Amino acid sequence: MKLLAKAVTEISEADLEELVTGEVVEHLQLEYKRELPRRDQRAKREFLYDVTSFANAIGGLIIYGVPENDRAAPAMLAGLEGINPEAEISRLEQMLLSGVQPRLRLPEFAPVVLGNGRVLIVVRVRQSWTPPHMVTLDDVQRFYARRTTGRYLLDVSEIRAAFLGADRATERIRDWRLQRLAAIDAGVSPVGTSADVPKVVLHLVPLSAGRIEGAAVDLSVLDPGRVLLRPMAGGGSLDWRRNFDGFLCWSPSSSGPPPGYSLMFRSGAIETTSSRSFSSERRASDHPIIRMKIVEREVMISVSELMKVQEIVGLEPPLFVMVSLLRVFGHWERSGLSDGGAPIDRNELLLPELRFESFDADSARSLRPAFDVMWQAVGLTGSPSFDESGTYRG
Repeated sequence: MKLLAKAVTEISEADLEELVTGEVVEHLQLEYKRELPRRDQRAKREFLYDVTSFANAIGGLIIYGVPENDRAAPAMLAGLEGINPEAEISRLEQMLLSGVQPRLRLPEFAPVVLGNGRVLIVVRVRQSWTPPHMVTLDDVQRFYARRTTGRYLLDVSEIRAAFLGADRATERIRDWRLQRLAAIDAGVSPVGTSADVPKVVLHLVPLSAGRIEGAAVDLSVLDPGRVLLRPMAGGGSLDWRRNFDGFLCWSPSSSGPPPGYSLMFRSGAIETTSSRSFSSERRASDHPIIRMKIVEREVMISVSELMKVQEIVGLEPPLFVMVSLLRVFGHWERSGLSDGGAPIDRNELLLPELRFESFDADSARSLRPAFDVMWQAVGLTGSPSFDESGTYRG
């Protein structure tokens, strides 16, 4: 059904008229409504049941202003008369913000003006990657999903399965991280980066990437001239190419392999690496140097930039941000303000995974728990880059 592939802002009266002439019946991803939800509490709950049923299933469209016949096909494009579309959309959004837990990403709403002067309102509900969502308005606690015949109330076993599905997605992401780190440490690099040099590895993985049914992401927007997938600490000219995994970008080097790369997988996960935080300079004790303040800055900048890329390609939060340091045994910290108290006592530092609920999250504050653990690896109590209020000072 081509209508499902269109942005709601691009749906026209002609597109919707095809539903009438084609007698397209309601199904798993499509529902018609003659009127907008009224203002009484029962009508509000019914609206929330409908939206959460789509979000807890595979998403779909709700079209307001279309009466249906006895076969659940659209009878005509009647439209809604005498309404303020913007005010009505705002009212529906407020209902969703206050009546659903956990909060779901707001649907896309679009008014379609008909030739008769009336208006249809098209609502696209995206499949949620953090199901199940529960309707909580008026202390109701109900979970709905959808089948081809419409919405239905989830039973206890289905609710349990929905929660377990989210847990399994998280475990798949953790396993994927370990697999990628093992490959990088073994020298499997898309740009020939040496396995022997220490490096920082950053992964940004949307929860959807951990689901078996997660769809492949359209990476065409990453073509040059549109969006660049800049590597961590990358600067100057950039090279790029597509590869089997997805879209690859790196900063070329005239003196050897590139110091790092960024790779966006078809799942929407991003991997970026850098070896620029490490120095061949050695302390008097003959230990190699790691500059953790540079690590912090590189990671913070990359997280902010790469989250924007994930948003542009249509991904949704939440996402996991994971920082790892490889081949760092024996490194001392030295970054100007303070020397570390001890060398790192292991080859790999897998810093705690962090869950970002929004692309607008403050990357510095959100990353601090991982940075604190990194500094503890060299004997400090935590990162010296934050003041007492938790504000990053560098």
